Amino acid sequence: MLIKKALKIKVHNTLYVGIGDMYRMKLKIANEDDIQLSVVYNELTHKTAMKKTKLLYSSKYPFVAYLCSVLFILVILYFFYHMIFGEMPFMSGIMYTITTLLGIEIMICSHSGKVELTTNELSVTYFFPWNGNTTYKFNKIKNIETSCYLKYRPYSIVYFEDDQNNKYSFKITTNNGFGQDIQKLESIVKSRYGLY
Repeated sequence: MLIKKALKIKVHNTLYVGIGDMYRMKLKIANEDDIQLSVVYNELTHKTAMKKTKLLYSSKYPFVAYLCSVLFILVILYFFYHMIFGEMPFMSGIMYTITTLLGIEIMICSHSGKVELTTNELSVTYFFPWNGNTTYKFNKIKNIETSCYLKYRPYSIVYFEDDQNNKYSFKITTNNGFGQDIQKLESIVKSRYGLY
């Protein structure tokens, strides 16, 4: 029973599943020590993979994202109320609604989202779907710079470069104001990879 169970694990992990009787016959001639060794190796590989995805840092969605959601609803209700009861022309109401919503999004909650950093991945998840989520995969970060909360700009910009010389950047408004979350992210990355 032990041999059969070990064979199944070895077949699965070496991608022999579904090939046919030929490989099953070949595996039958392997001795029990070889099979047990392959099981131990696969277990160690699995544990190593688990360690590689350890969460190093995670921020939360900013308060302004929830505030903007409420403002969006109020703006839409206000203009549609006046359009429905004839106090405002339909086309004018649509234009005012779109302009107001864009103004709120740009000035208050542009690029609202959260950041998660693991040992080999940086994920940016935005609150509003039109920003588009992004995941960056890497073995090592060799450089990171941040530009946090400049005048007339509610979001921060993160620039970083991986060990393959690939350069990335993204915009983000996180939970703490004035770029505190992004400054913390920068500090963690620099500390982990010795970039000071």
